Amino acid sequence: MHGVIHTASIVSFSADPNSVIPQTVAGVTSLLNSASRETSVKSFVYTSSSVAAVAAGEPTKNFSIDSSTWNRAQIKEAWSIPSAPFPQTHPFAVYGASKAEAELALWKFVTDKKPHFKVNSILPDANFGELLSSQGSLSTGGWVRIVFENGVDFVRGLPPGMFLCL
Repeated sequence: MHGVIHTASIVSFSADPNSVIPQTVAGVTSLLNSASRETSVKSFVYTSSSVAAVAAGEPTKNFSIDSSTWNRAQIKEAWSIPSAPFPQTHPFAVYGASKAEAELALWKFVTDKKPHFKVNSILPDANFGELLSSQGSLSTGGWVRIVFENGVDFVRGLPPGMFLCL
């Protein structure tokens, strides 16, 4: 095996940080440890999310994102309420925190263990393609179906994505 591409994540959108964040972090660190034991691995790619860096932006607020930007606000928010009852927005904070904490663990692993392979992460804002889960549209992969079945009103309610301004 020459490479590992980690694309899995817990997309249950549970409001309980204890049922999402530790398992998400364990998933990436477990795969990194396994890859470290296999000398043929040359590359490891982690599919993170734009929410690992920052929550959905405010349309009137300018900000920059670089390799030191982490969504610490959602990490704090996710863990601020460790048990039910959770506010309605809590599942999104938990998901954002899970992606941020998993990516932080990825880069801590790279710094501490200095693996023999290259490590990269990608932070897409949305993913489109065939849904492999029969559980329905649990993530952005279901957006195309939602628009097809219900029209574009759904899209109008989405927060602004990431934009590059030169």
